[in-house]
Amino acid sequence: MANRMSYKALWSGAFDDEYLEYINRKGYKYGYVTSVSLLAVFYIFDSEISLASWISFRELLPLILFTAMGSYGAAIIYHMHGAIDE
Repeated sequence: MANRMSYKALWSGAFDDEYLEYINRKGYKYGYVTSVSLLAVFYIFDSEISLASWISFRELLPLILFTAMGSYGAAIIYHMHGAIDE
């Protein structure tokens, strides 16, 4: 599968293979849902606990980006592992 992927397709996310496109979109979906959920939790509990007292925006943004990228990567690894087993 790696032989058929071009460098440009890897960076742009425009894959010729339908399954690779499916995996890419699943990863984006999981990353988006995870980051929005984390933002929602922080927004909801900000009124309960003063969020600014224990974490700053400069610390919150990398945390959200890390969880989004981590869930994107985990989804791709999980689905690629399923493709290898078949």
